[in-house]
Amino acid sequence: MSQISSTHNIVLASSVKGAFEGQRLVPVHYKAGKDKDGKTVAKRFENHCASIPQVGTITEAQMMALRPYIISQLLEVAQNAIVKDQFEAGARSVSDAELSVDSCIAKLGEVSTWTDEQMVEWYTDTIAPSLVAALAAKFGIGANPTPPQVAKLEQFNAQYQALIVSMNGGKPNFAPAVCDQLLKVFAFGGDDGKAKALTARVQKMSDAHKLQAAMVEEGAL
Repeated sequence: MSQISSTHNIVLASSVKGAFEGQRLVPVHYKAGKDKDGKTVAKRFENHCASIPQVGTITEAQMMALRPYIISQLLEVAQNAIVKDQFEAGARSVSDAELSVDSCIAKLGEVSTWTDEQMVEWYTDTIAPSLVAALAAKFGIGANPTPPQVAKLEQFNAQYQALIVSMNGGKPNFAPAVCDQLLKVFAFGGDDGKAKALTARVQKMSDAHKLQAAMVEEGAL
């Protein structure tokens, strides 16, 4: 693979620990199959991968050219994922609201791959300023905080950042109280797509906790 060059080698996956900084890892994987007689057929190739740069800035002309594909493919992929999620959750129907463009955007934000560095950058730009201001108001910290007060705000900010970064590429199961706090934190993101996607994930956890608590109360568990 290549860290600086504009050429990116495709190498055996077993020889790679991860993507280079600022890049993403593209898997080239193969599975053994079956022939018409049911006999196992060996994989065509060994698994490989390539570390390539993240997609950069898209021009307005490129965005216009992408538009029909975004609608016909990307949104359909999101709707497919939503229908599957609903089925696996026990539902046997799905509403127009659940398949809306906003729902698709939230789903795409949920499944999109960000590096931890990108998540930290998003948090720092989108969430942290409003969160720190709200924490300062809650603790009665004025415009000229003392060093201990600054340390207190930095500690809470770091804790929230760590919680949110832990959602990147993983499926944490936060306690009900943590879910409630994170839902308030993501509200600082407003209409931001990533904030909506993370809100949807945490809301799903929160709903599951409430359902479990209700079943315990009713003696079902």
